Amino acid sequence: MAPLKAVKKDHADKRVQLILEFATATAQTLQDRRTIPTNTVAELERFVKQPFPSSTAVALARKSSDFDVQGSALWNAATKLLRDIVQDEEPTTKVDLARLGALLRAFAFFMLDAAHNTSSRRINDYDQRIRIFKVAIKASRCCLENDDSDTAFKILEVCSIYLSSWEDATLVIRMTGDRSNDESSTMQRLESEYYLVRTVHASKSGRLDLADHFFAKVNVELGEAQHDLSEKIAETCYEIGSSLRRQKDETKALPWLDRAYQLLGSRNIESHPLDNEDLLMAVAASYVESLMTTSCKEDVQRAWEILETLSNGHGLGDRTAVLGMRLKVAMRADPVDHDAINAVIVRTIRCTVLTPETFRILMQMVHKVRKISSHSALDAMELLINSRLLPDLDVVMDGDQLKDWLERAIVTHTDVCLSAINDEKYSALEKMARQYDRIVYHTSELLSPRATHATQALMWRTLKSAHGQTAEYLLTVLQHQLFANAGAINKARIARKVMLVALERGKVDKARAIFYQLEVSSQNEGSTRYIGYKLALRSNDVRLASECLSALVKHDEKDRRYLYACVLEAQQSGNRAMAIAAFHALLEQPSTNVQLPALLRCTARLLMEELESSAEHLSEAAHELVRVFETAAENSKTFRRGPESQWLAEIQWWSKNAFNIALRLCAEVDPEHLARLLKACRKLLDLYPEGKDPVRRQDLVNRKQICHFLAASALIVLGRSTADRQSQLQYYLDVQREVKAFQNIWEPIQVQADGGQTSHARALEMLKFNVESVFRLEQWGNLDETLTACLDFQGTARWDALADLVIVIHNETRNLSIDSSATAKIPAILQKIINETWQKDKDIIKLARWLRFTFSIEMDDNDGDESIKLVEQAANLAKRGAEMRNDPYPEDELQWLATTAFNKAVDLLVSENRAAAERWIEAALELARYAVDNGTLHAHLTRNREEAERRMRRR
Repeated sequence: MAPLKAVKKDHADKRVQLILEFATATAQTLQDRRTIPTNTVAELERFVKQPFPSSTAVALARKSSDFDVQGSALWNAATKLLRDIVQDEEPTTKVDLARLGALLRAFAFFMLDAAHNTSSRRINDYDQRIRIFKVAIKASRCCLENDDSDTAFKILEVCSIYLSSWEDATLVIRMTGDRSNDESSTMQRLESEYYLVRTVHASKSGRLDLADHFFAKVNVELGEAQHDLSEKIAETCYEIGSSLRRQKDETKALPWLDRAYQLLGSRNIESHPLDNEDLLMAVAASYVESLMTTSCKEDVQRAWEILETLSNGHGLGDRTAVLGMRLKVAMRADPVDHDAINAVIVRTIRCTVLTPETFRILMQMVHKVRKISSHSALDAMELLINSRLLPDLDVVMDGDQLKDWLERAIVTHTDVCLSAINDEKYSALEKMARQYDRIVYHTSELLSPRATHATQALMWRTLKSAHGQTAEYLLTVLQHQLFANAGAINKARIARKVMLVALERGKVDKARAIFYQLEVSSQNEGSTRYIGYKLALRSNDVRLASECLSALVKHDEKDRRYLYACVLEAQQSGNRAMAIAAFHALLEQPSTNVQLPALLRCTARLLMEELESSAEHLSEAAHELVRVFETAAENSKTFRRGPESQWLAEIQWWSKNAFNIALRLCAEVDPEHLARLLKACRKLLDLYPEGKDPVRRQDLVNRKQICHFLAASALIVLGRSTADRQSQLQYYLDVQREVKAFQNIWEPIQVQADGGQTSHARALEMLKFNVESVFRLEQWGNLDETLTACLDFQGTARWDALADLVIVIHNETRNLSIDSSATAKIPAILQKIINETWQKDKDIIKLARWLRFTFSIEMDDNDGDESIKLVEQAANLAKRGAEMRNDPYPEDELQWLATTAFNKAVDLLVSENRAAAERWIEAALELARYAVDNGTLHAHLTRNREEAERRMRRR
């Protein structure tokens, strides 16, 4: 066993030496103010956590004096270090000095404790025990302040040993004048401080039950005799209560705050130092605030009693903090005591010494009061401004500070007045205006731009929901002399609002006067010009409207909302003539800065709305709309000034709307307007790129075809209806141009669908229009080519109009003795018309009529060589109708054709052409066979035939 003891001894000796070396080096470092090594804190934690050498160790007994010296040196160094932390706001070292100071004190305590508890030095020295105990209490408190509960508890365990030894050594009997009385008093104080530290440790550890246990052992009566101990006890209770309040546990905080208040509030303030007064205020404030968190009337009453004690018993009633607490308690009363609230706020304003902090508190009190009564808050602000701020404005040295307070008070006063409008009608606004007048009367300095902006911003917020007289009065206050620093932008904004309110109330002259009083730069702002346009609509001022629109187009390049708003306003005003006149006046001005596409688009939208809403002015609106689209087409190059995407969007918008309007109104508007609109639409479509997409290309081609077709239709109508020969010729020339343009882009659609049939129908109509144009223009040299085109056209469309036209042309050319070569294709065309029409609708009436016309033409032009075939075909049709008993050949047409054919046969007999005559007679008799006259026509023609043959035999 001897070797083991030797090992333990060597280990103890080494640890004692290691502790001394570390303590000596650290103390020297701190004394020389050298840079503290970063591992010092870690080393201290290691030494503190490990047990110190036993007091029975021989090495410790030999070094006890060194432990005492170095422990004292480290304690003093730690004290100086902590003092320097308070003085130096920005420490240069990377070490946590507060943590370092706490560990140094703990380490120093353990060294001192070890030095004075060795076997060789264990003595009943009263002074040394007191010293060590005081060091322990301070060290444990320091550790707790740095949230090191474990180290603090370790120190307190050592303290408990000292405390136990004192209790064992306590004298049972004390003699008067014995020194032990003083020792007992000191020990009782230290014992109370020890239990206070244990109380704090328990509360920080979350053991409130244990904290109550230790606090019960504190000698409170001794604290009442010793004011400094009483303050420590109260401060400890206050810290625990405040900690619980920070944890939102007001219920548990109340008992601790009550203990603190009972210790401090039970004495007269005159017997307490100033620090005690501040502590009392802090405790009372926390206590009252905790009481206010409950809904119990008893707690409110208790809070009021505390404030009464502070005011009457301690003379602290005029303190701002006390007045603030009184206000809070008065507002929590049930019912609310308005008189008490007014008394508190008035007393606060009159008695408080104004400082930045007290002024802030005053503003907070006013904001709290306004939640209960706007009237009280308003009176408080007027009292503050008129009795405290304005009188001192010219005499206080720190004028800038006072002026800042005055401006803040004015902003708050304005806010309170505006919030009280609904409660006090116009009296709040009148109070606000009178207050502004008093401020201007007492001082020549105006509000700073910042305060002006803040005040006017509050008024603008109220103006958003204000109307009528309230809005008008607010605008009057906004123009008060006090706000002369508002700046040009804000003044223009106010002027615009005044104009709007004036227009709303029907005061057009007032709005006009304000508009022309503005500077030119303010007048040309978008929002101002928009209001000016509204003013022009109200007063029927076309010139002003045109000026406003011109300014908007020039200065509103990025944001066109005001321009569109003007269009909407013009639409809703009902003054359509003035609005359109203003738009056109702007269109006709030669300014190169005008954003023409935007302006034209606005005009077009206005007129399109007019087309939708009014049928009475359809022609006039259509005429104006056509002018707009023509202008857009003529100035389409200006669209290219912007980006390509914007240019394409413009072209698409204009061409699409022109096309849709033409389709929708083609049957309602004047054909001349329609033709002009379609011409503009074609120009716009020509600008639009076809692209590589076949679907888009075909759609673009179809749109162009429809434009040419509708334009030709409108021109045909104009040509037929006009009486002026020159105009008529021009219309037909235009028709030919449309037909040519149509034919250049027309391609037969192969798909058998409605679209293909419609396209063929349009193409045939264009051929008809061309034939009519050639006829009306008397272009006889082009007639054969035009008729050939009709003859070559392949399609199943209606040919009725072309048949009638061809017949008219044939009769006209015969009367004018035109060369028959020009009309040589007419019979073939009629034959095609007959065949196409019969295949489509089987209309025997039309067929019989056109057979008659064709028969007549063939009889006149070819001596009847081809006419006999028509008679034979008519006989076949009549036969089929008779057999089918459906669609019989028209009786009048049958009898005329049969009689005419028989007469032709008689003429041939006279001319000795018996073979041809016989064929004609057979055809006539065959046709007459199907007459619905009981065989009368056939018998009559048969008798005439026999009579003619007898005469021919006699000859």
